[in-house]
Amino acid sequence: MSKHLKEINMSYLQHMKCALGYAKESGKAMVYFSVHALLPDVWVVKGSEHLRKTLWKIHNRSFNK
Repeated sequence: MSKHLKEINMSYLQHMKCALGYAKESGKAMVYFSVHALLPDVWVVKGSEHLRKTLWKIHNRSFNK
């Protein structure tokens, strides 16, 4: 088992599930920011709010709980 997985007390599959979930949620935020870049009056705060929620989940490791 890797040092990182031992430090966070997760199996490889648990870690992969969380990391891919974070990637998916970050991708959603990217879409919100991209649409907002092209259409400034659309999703004015949705990207930052979504990213803030995702970062909270990462910090608290609560994505799959």
